[in-house]
Amino acid sequence: GSGKTTLLRTLCGFLIPDGGEVRLGSQIVSEPRLDTIGLVLNEDRSFYLRLNGRRNLLFFGRIVTGTPFARLSRCEQDQRADSVLREVGLEAQASRTVFTYSSGERQRLGLARALLHDPAILLLDEPARNLDVEARAWLGRFIGASREGGKAVLVTSHHLDDLAAWCDRILIMKSGTIIHEMARPNASKGASHLQDERAASGRGHPG
Repeated sequence: GSGKTTLLRTLCGFLIPDGGEVRLGSQIVSEPRLDTIGLVLNEDRSFYLRLNGRRNLLFFGRIVTGTPFARLSRCEQDQRADSVLREVGLEAQASRTVFTYSSGERQRLGLARALLHDPAILLLDEPARNLDVEARAWLGRFIGASREGGKAVLVTSHHLDDLAAWCDRILIMKSGTIIHEMARPNASKGASHLQDERAASGRGHPG
């Protein structure tokens, strides 16, 4: 691939770059920063399928020490888990085993897990993959609400229509290198303008 997922893992602190450094403010990121950065990878098998959605959130939230969520009391953790489930529209599905979840519901659960610590930054790796039209529309609203709430959101995607709707800046990557950058197109140009720019830049993958 073009290196999009590797980039997100590096920005989050799960991978150490071969060269250069990642900075969060004035600090170099050299270890996972789950207190500040929420990472959502498109991996269906990243949950315990025989546990329900709420228990998955509590398990993953409690095994990471030193985060705002881990410092809460058990009662407050339960309340926080229920709060993020409501935020992503999974309140009614919280007691169902993840095995029964659709791809869209698992994607929402991944977002809920990333939100547990109320991070300032969200990194979303191809969040619209395998989503139907309704779920994709919900995702766009979620990203917009997160931005309006003060979070920085970085999205990787192959879908230029989505990027045109969601993003202020779009970077084109090829073989791990950013080869082109563009501002969000206006409504009259839309994704067709991005397609033209992408073709002119050498057909890299947008992110």
